[in-house]
Amino acid sequence: MNCLFWDKSELLDHSWKIKSKVKLSSIPNAGNGRYTSENIQEGQIIRSLKIIKLKDYLLKFKNLDSDLLNEGHMIILESYDDLESLTQHLLDISNTNIELIKLKMSWYIAVINGLLIIHSFSAYYNHSDNNCLKYNFNEEGILKQIASKYIEKDSELFINYNFFKFPTYYIDWCKKNNLSTVLKNIK
Repeated sequence: MNCLFWDKSELLDHSWKIKSKVKLSSIPNAGNGRYTSENIQEGQIIRSLKIIKLKDYLLKFKNLDSDLLNEGHMIILESYDDLESLTQHLLDISNTNIELIKLKMSWYIAVINGLLIIHSFSAYYNHSDNNCLKYNFNEEGILKQIASKYIEKDSELFINYNFFKFPTYYIDWCKKNNLSTVLKNIK
């Protein structure tokens, strides 16, 4: 599995509960976005992801755990060292340069319920104040991405980035790596 989280990896990721596709976002200069290929009802599950700490993710990856290879995971990054470990892991499995890896990581990292996280396979959700997705954690360590309203077929799926409160270690990591485009958007 030499696929990086920002690669189009729908064929590998079985965490999706809807039909969707990745294509150019409706937001100018935002890159790609995810669009639904079907009508979605309010409350319908979009994606279901296992929550896993980075050290457990890396161990499963090393052991070629089939669960890890076929399911999307929400990886928790608990420290500055975790950010560095993930960077090294991505460098080890790719032909990509380290600066690009760090930049892409900074674009895809989020905060949910106070946890700094990254998807093992990107969701390609862009920001909108008029978002259509919400999150639900359960006791079994599963994060469900759920439609917060009816979503018409061929619509882009959005989340609201404004509630992200990034931990200090992430801000420090961005500063050390000169990720100024990310820093200007952190409140």
